[in-house]
Amino acid sequence: MPTSTLPPSLSGHSFFALLITVALISVGISVGMNSWPHLHQKGTATAQINRLVTAVNYARHAAITRRSTVTLCPSAMTGHGCNGRWHDDLIAFLDHNQDARINGKDKIINSIPSIAARGTLVWRAFRNRQYLQMTALGYTHSQNGNFTYCPNNRDLHYARQIIVNRQGRTRINHRRDAAGVPIDSRGKHLRC
Repeated sequence: MPTSTLPPSLSGHSFFALLITVALISVGISVGMNSWPHLHQKGTATAQINRLVTAVNYARHAAITRRSTVTLCPSAMTGHGCNGRWHDDLIAFLDHNQDARINGKDKIINSIPSIAARGTLVWRAFRNRQYLQMTALGYTHSQNGNFTYCPNNRDLHYARQIIVNRQGRTRINHRRDAAGVPIDSRGKHLRC
């Protein structure tokens, strides 16, 4: 019979090696469990912001390609017009008469479902309308402003902001103070 070519210390596992392995796995699980709430809140904020950036970009693109004003707004009862809050379902529709209502020849062109996540989205803009309109040139209808996401626990570390300029382009505000809390263009903490 062939004999083992491994040294005796490597041919089997010792009880001590097993204890070390179990300890390392336990530490890894413990660290993972402690960081889970942070990762979950950060992921929720990112998902909300990405959903909104995609919706605004879609509305802008649709307005340019269809050569018509497109209104993007929250819709608590999808298909029944602009009502609800920005973290609810969203709709984008061709708004031929620019009245932010679905009537006449207006037609819903997209429905963006809400994310089953806790937190709020607030739209603050010039002219203070609770909808966003994109013209056939891809500009906002004089509605430059920002969307602010706030988690339910109001922890500003997880707040996020999207800025929409008059040209209809979006950008995510990445500015933070020394403590890592997001700040606006004036250096003030985001309002939640």
